[in-house]
Amino acid sequence: MQGKDLLESIAGLRHEWRQARDEKLTRKKDILAGGHDMAAVRRDRLYRDLRKRQHGYAVRIIHLERTMNRKRAREKK
Repeated sequence: MQGKDLLESIAGLRHEWRQARDEKLTRKKDILAGGHDMAAVRRDRLYRDLRKRQHGYAVRIIHLERTMNRKRAREKK
């Protein structure tokens, strides 16, 4: 991947990460508004799936950033 491709991939993943975060927080607010506690939120299947999805995006972003930084370091030498 070239530099611009990496930046575009990272930007796209960040957008997806934000969407998953917004959906997760909305779900959490809905459950808490229903009178449940945090334990019920953590047990909720949709909330857990959104949390896993957000974590997956975060890991992929970190890997791409690491690749980008390594390429930049090699170019400076």
